[in-house]
Amino acid sequence: MILKALDMTTIQVELPDSMDQAGQAAGLLKPQVIERLLRRALRKREAADALLWSADRLAAVGIAPMSMQEINAMVAASRAEHPAQLGAGFFGAGRTGCAPWNT
Repeated sequence: MILKALDMTTIQVELPDSMDQAGQAAGLLKPQVIERLLRRALRKREAADALLWSADRLAAVGIAPMSMQEINAMVAASRAEHPAQLGAGFFGAGRTGCAPWNT
């Protein structure tokens, strides 16, 4: 297995002492945790951008947005078609949370 060396950047962050202490105590200021937090934030931003792009495209071709009632009806219909999947929950079997430092 060949590992490629990664270029690394050092960053300095100014935080209030209380925020630093809380972050340290929670283990959130470790480089690997900060990297995971940044990766998640970037993925969320990309997803939001894609959603907004899609909404713009739908509006441009004249497709009206769905009402909450229509969305709820579609969700109910999907759940009725796939009842076995309901037990797994949003995170799947055995996962109860999405803390970035636990993934």
